[in-house]
Amino acid sequence: MRKIKYNFNVDKLRLCYKQPQQLFDLLKGYNNGDYINFDGFSLVITDCCRCVESNKEPTKIKADVVIDDGTLLGEFVFNDSAKYEGKCFFSVDNHALYKLNGFDSQGNKHNYMAFVDWVEQKLHLDKNNLTEVEIALDVNFNPIPQLQRLIRDTDSYDMIVNGKKVDDNERISGYGEYFERTRTKRKRYPTIYLSQRKADSPSLKVYDKLSEINEESGKDYVIAWNEFNNSPIWRMEVTVKNVDFREFQEKISKNIEEWGNIESVVVLLGLEQFKALLWVYITERLMYFRNKHSNEVVSLFDIATKSI
Repeated sequence: MRKIKYNFNVDKLRLCYKQPQQLFDLLKGYNNGDYINFDGFSLVITDCCRCVESNKEPTKIKADVVIDDGTLLGEFVFNDSAKYEGKCFFSVDNHALYKLNGFDSQGNKHNYMAFVDWVEQKLHLDKNNLTEVEIALDVNFNPIPQLQRLIRDTDSYDMIVNGKKVDDNERISGYGEYFERTRTKRKRYPTIYLSQRKADSPSLKVYDKLSEINEESGKDYVIAWNEFNNSPIWRMEVTVKNVDFREFQEKISKNIEEWGNIESVVVLLGLEQFKALLWVYITERLMYFRNKHSNEVVSLFDIATKSI
């Protein structure tokens, strides 16, 4: 029997900052392709959004952050417009989230996400909010058959979606199964989607990550990072926006004192237990099951770790 392996990974991170006006004034003096060197990294102007014909000053500037070892950390979008005045956004590059940057004293490996705080300090930025984060639970077996079995087993399990019990013949709100296919054959297992009606609410996606890598994205670095050897990779991925993340952070800080003293979102997202608790918190809001006979709750984490 295959040993169960799983990892919690940050697969997407987008942050909003308050930017000093002098920083934007500095950047607009550069052109596309220019490097601006700082301590440990460079800003590379990729789009100064300057209209040559009208000779108007740019209101948006895009710049890559490149660490001194050549690693692309991510992309900034700096703004000087009425809509985003005084704000900039930073999206961490996906590869940087899976690139090894050493180990801690307990032997846990770290990616390049820790450089984000360094860049923030050197550019004199103040965090405004976490705009979006995706936490992926990667497992080395397929959880979809078990999930589908629990959905069908109306005799033994209640199904609670978005806080509401789903009746046996009721349409499951926000739930969908998408099957990819060729003209001659349909894939055996679907990609499962679950979301809430409200805009910017959390969502869940369950899918065959290894097939997606091999057939579409080519992100072999995810395979190397997970270290599942020759096992498959199935992903249960939650997307969390600003409001729900802030609510979770406030809730968890009240219960775990030492986390209340960590102000850096980046540091928190580097902690395995924090990522796990965020994933569990969001998925239990979205969906769980309850045994009708024992009243025992079955969570998506239980399914993902074969704890049932």
